[in-house]
Amino acid sequence: MDEQSSKFLKSFIVESTDLLDKAEEAILSLEQGFDQEKVDQLFRAIHTIKGNSGLFDLNRIKELSHIFENVLSAVRSREIEPDVDMVDIFLLSVDRLRQMIDRIEDSENTVVEDLVSRLSSLRGSAKSEERKTPADVQPDVRSVFENFCKKLRTKIPPAAMQTEDYLACAVMDLAAQNTGKLSEISARLQTFRKGKTIILHGISPSLVSEFNDKAGKTLPYFIVFQSKEEPNQALTAAGLQTIALDLIHAPVKTGEAEVNTLEPEKTAAVETPAPKAKSIQPAQVEKREEDATGVEKESHLKVPLPLIENLINLASETVIARNELMQKVETSSDPTLAVSAKKISYLVSRIQEGIMRTRLQELETLFQRVPRLVRDVCSQTGKQVQLVTDGGNVELDKTLIDSIRDPLTHIVRNAIDHGIEAPDERIRLGKPREGKLRVDAFFRGGNVIITVQDDGRGLNYDRIREKAQQRGLLSAEAAKAATDAELADLIFLPGFSTSETVTTTSGRGVGMDVVRTSLKKAGGSAEINSVTGVGTTIQLTIPQTLSIVTCILIKSGGTRLAIPQANVKELLQLDPTKLDQIQDSLAYEIRGHLLPLIHLQSLLRTVKGEDVRESRDSLTTGFIIVVETEQHRFGLLVDEILNPEEIVVKSLGQEFAEVKIFSGAAIMGDGEAVLILDTAGIARHRNMQGNLSEDEEEEQRGSTVLEGMEESGYLVFESSSYYFGVPVSSVPRIEQIEYNRIETLLDFEILNHQNHIVPLLRLEKVFALDKKVEMFNQKETYVILFTINGFRIGLIADEVHNVVTDFEGVDRNTFTSESVTAYALTGGKTTMLLDIEDLAERFKNGRYRALKEHLSESLEGKTTSGVRK
Repeated sequence: MDEQSSKFLKSFIVESTDLLDKAEEAILSLEQGFDQEKVDQLFRAIHTIKGNSGLFDLNRIKELSHIFENVLSAVRSREIEPDVDMVDIFLLSVDRLRQMIDRIEDSENTVVEDLVSRLSSLRGSAKSEERKTPADVQPDVRSVFENFCKKLRTKIPPAAMQTEDYLACAVMDLAAQNTGKLSEISARLQTFRKGKTIILHGISPSLVSEFNDKAGKTLPYFIVFQSKEEPNQALTAAGLQTIALDLIHAPVKTGEAEVNTLEPEKTAAVETPAPKAKSIQPAQVEKREEDATGVEKESHLKVPLPLIENLINLASETVIARNELMQKVETSSDPTLAVSAKKISYLVSRIQEGIMRTRLQELETLFQRVPRLVRDVCSQTGKQVQLVTDGGNVELDKTLIDSIRDPLTHIVRNAIDHGIEAPDERIRLGKPREGKLRVDAFFRGGNVIITVQDDGRGLNYDRIREKAQQRGLLSAEAAKAATDAELADLIFLPGFSTSETVTTTSGRGVGMDVVRTSLKKAGGSAEINSVTGVGTTIQLTIPQTLSIVTCILIKSGGTRLAIPQANVKELLQLDPTKLDQIQDSLAYEIRGHLLPLIHLQSLLRTVKGEDVRESRDSLTTGFIIVVETEQHRFGLLVDEILNPEEIVVKSLGQEFAEVKIFSGAAIMGDGEAVLILDTAGIARHRNMQGNLSEDEEEEQRGSTVLEGMEESGYLVFESSSYYFGVPVSSVPRIEQIEYNRIETLLDFEILNHQNHIVPLLRLEKVFALDKKVEMFNQKETYVILFTINGFRIGLIADEVHNVVTDFEGVDRNTFTSESVTAYALTGGKTTMLLDIEDLAERFKNGRYRALKEHLSESLEGKTTSGVRK
């Protein structure tokens, strides 16, 4: 096979796979009742596969799809009423077609005779029923064709309606033109076309169920045309007999009403003739012809995944080149060059974001396979299950969707086979006969959460405890003391199963370990929560994209590491007096609660195999990063907090498969490799119990924002001799910059930070405070940067002092001001404690709009002028 044919064959495989997915969905809908639209969709899919397979001499595929199409034709015309057995045969046929298409080279060796025979028997029964049908109950063909004419009017281009000629649609039966010679019919059509403009024409499959050369069958042909001659007379003169004729438009003379045969309510009088229109161009005709013949216009392009991967790699290289350019521009004294470079930087960022989005797909592509899976497992187990799915519109990276396809399959199978009880047992337990299975997807904290919930028997913790002891996983003492959460987590171990029997669907203990392993490779996690006798919920947490993640860079023991910002809840400066030690574990007091604390440097040493004993007496300095997973909340004690940064995530090799605490790695701008911490993996590594209970969450939500921030601490800084405080929990980033890096644009002070234009605020201006000190010849200054709900903003500071948690006094009522939560005393200085989120929102919806509009207009103007050239 030559290269060109090979490309066509690959396109056939991709298109056929999509069509079979749609066909399967339509077949499953037949169990809910007859739906003409779904049946038509199914028929078109199989018809297309049959036609395309003939181009490649794929005779087995063509043979099966041909008889399948014939049966579907009878279903469309209601000659056959679908039932459960028929749906089974249809699904088996789709499976066999999928099997042949997946193994296209071996397709001719696939056995299809069994299905061809079963489908033929269905078709045969339909024909016998057809012979019994009286002639007087045949459908009114003329009525069908007239309705077709009405629908076809919506396909006519508006320009074609503005003409001084007649515009009409005629439908004729080419098999009923008083001649059996095709050449004679062709000659009549050629005669008719002379002196007329043909808008649309063709044989439409939507008019009848099937066409062949048997007696009694019709071959409907439609034609939409412009003619100076009255349409009926023109057709009669050419010897053509019509079934239906729709006069869409008639010539309009001055002072006469416009003729509109199908919409009489719109036949208002017009005083001037309709404007003259040119004939429709051939390209337009072709496009409309496709529309009228039932071929849907594609709104999406199929692009090979390697091409997208290559574009992503090129975008990454472009970003590196952009960064190098921006560094060189900073040393230039040409202001126009700086402006152009910033525009290029902005466009490169937009291009990169757009390319990254090309890999996102809706989860509906994954969810649409679940109904078939549920149906098959229910058929094998004899159970009745109602499936509910929600969140199919949530988008996820294509690579991640592929990686969780098998895990989701395992979970659904287990939920039905092991979780949901048989109908008789459910009735005996006082439950509905039909079990319920929910599959939901939603966003939370920058991650995609997929939950699979059933109302079955739940986990048998006593059986798990017994099995764990038999396998030597737990001692008798440890098994007795184990919590339900710890026991539930054991089912993710390889080969662990409590099932007494092995079935065709599950019971071998090779499913749930695959789930967690696959999720870990994708940078996600899997958690289980089960109540005996009530049901089980399995939760999958997956990052939306594997490529770019915003992380906080830290240092511990001289090693630079990254923590996903989505998991970070608070940043605290270590107060040694609040440290506590419970046996060999550390804890830290926050708002009257003890937070489990892990010294990251010690953790890294234990991973290397060293024996480390933690002692609170040796810990006097550092920072605490409070992190959360779906079940855990704990602190990481680190030496330094560097800055937040967007990093490109790379997967770890098999060498790191046993290391639970890392989820990936990234190459930084200076070439250093940085490992990304897996917070859920750290919790599992330390065998940490779930501590994020609903009671604690309610307590946290019930406490006031100010109280929480006071305990976390405020970063106190100075500007024009005024003191301000921002909550450390807002994760500020402090940078000391050269003063000349601050630029002015439209009366805004801005900073080019990591190739983003960040607006800067001077708080003395925001709050209209008199300047106490005027700074002259200032060479350096501090900038405190925030990212609030995706919006970047910076505060200019003369001095940055410290993180303060205990104020000498706090007044929340005497003085009030926008974006100020309270006034406090520290070191004898009055400090304004800021609500940074409110301040950012005010600026974003106020003055920032002018800056954003200016940048957009500038970029659009530049792009437009470039197009003109």
